[in-house]
Amino acid sequence: GCVVVDELCLVPEEIPNYEAIKSLHSQLDDDHSGDIDVAESVDFLKEELQYAKGYEKRQKVFHYNNDQYISVRELWHIWKKSEVHNWTVDQTVAWLAESVELQQYARNFYENAVNGSVLPRLAANNEQFLTKVLGIKDPKHRSKITIKAMDVVLFGPPKGSHVKDLVLVSLLTLALIGCFKAYQRNREYEGQLSDMLRDMEKLREAEENLQQLELKMNAKANNSENATTKSDNGNRDEEVQQLKLQLEEEREKNEIMKEQMKRGLEEAELEDHHWSAPIDLQHWLQLTYERERIAFEKKQCAAREQFTMARELCEKLNRQRRSLMGMLASVHGKMDNVDQSISQARTIMEEVTQELREREQRWRNIEILAGCTITTNAGIHTLELMLRPQVNGRPHSTYAPSIGMTGGSQ
Repeated sequence: GCVVVDELCLVPEEIPNYEAIKSLHSQLDDDHSGDIDVAESVDFLKEELQYAKGYEKRQKVFHYNNDQYISVRELWHIWKKSEVHNWTVDQTVAWLAESVELQQYARNFYENAVNGSVLPRLAANNEQFLTKVLGIKDPKHRSKITIKAMDVVLFGPPKGSHVKDLVLVSLLTLALIGCFKAYQRNREYEGQLSDMLRDMEKLREAEENLQQLELKMNAKANNSENATTKSDNGNRDEEVQQLKLQLEEEREKNEIMKEQMKRGLEEAELEDHHWSAPIDLQHWLQLTYERERIAFEKKQCAAREQFTMARELCEKLNRQRRSLMGMLASVHGKMDNVDQSISQARTIMEEVTQELREREQRWRNIEILAGCTITTNAGIHTLELMLRPQVNGRPHSTYAPSIGMTGGSQ
């Protein structure tokens, strides 16, 4: 079921992608020698992709194993084995939103199932595919998508961390800290329980000694009744009194020990059933919530502004159509722009609403698990001051260096 193209056996779906790779190879091969050398790849990175610095790592990925000359066949095989080729539709849309920063075309990518294997057609600036299939009519947007696609197709996925990755790493670190403290608390509880068991064993031994003492006292009391002389009776009575005093003392000690054991078990059970996150963990969770809330409010404000602009444009177009000059002029192209703006604004507002619901539910679950209030806090400025390192360089008690750097960068 394959088709032979340039001595390569390709399935029909791969032919447009191969032609796109071939076109990219031609763009890099300035001297038309059939191979891309090191100088040509460096020029392409600096001039076309505008890498002022940091292009060396990207170039090493392209010239894998110090291969100085890359042919079309080699470039095709490198592309087939690359990480980007295996991107799913979700990963490709994430690249479109985060790296290209054109999230408004996400629905177009989903509807046309654009995955990583299709990216060479974007990199080759296939106008038929970009304009008519994906509906990207803005030439600036097409150019931006083409340049970003060239970068990932030829030189691999972009390197670097994003805000979501930083938030995820921070939450994971805080969760590990919480688990470690819970493990330590569990170990302490087990030690207290072992001490209580030993005390109970001592209590049992004391009760046995008490029973033996009572038997001994009863035996001596019987012997005292059978005594024949008053002196002997007096001695027996004195011994009985001493035994009674010892018995009372043992009983008092026994009651005190029982009360202490009971109170210790109640306190241990109370601590075990009413656990809440440590105060440092609570502050970090509250700081994470505040930063996420601020980022969401910015996104929500941008969505409202875009929706307002679309509405004003629609009202302006209606006024033009009602006027005499508007009736004579053609407004068909403007109507298309208004419809597109309204559709984009509606899509963004729906996404913002869905994100708001998900965020509220997620933080509600985190509050239940942490056993504390997170959404109601002292504010981001107060929290940052509380978690900021000291002036002399020593960090906060649980202020990890990596987390501190992350918070500073945001």
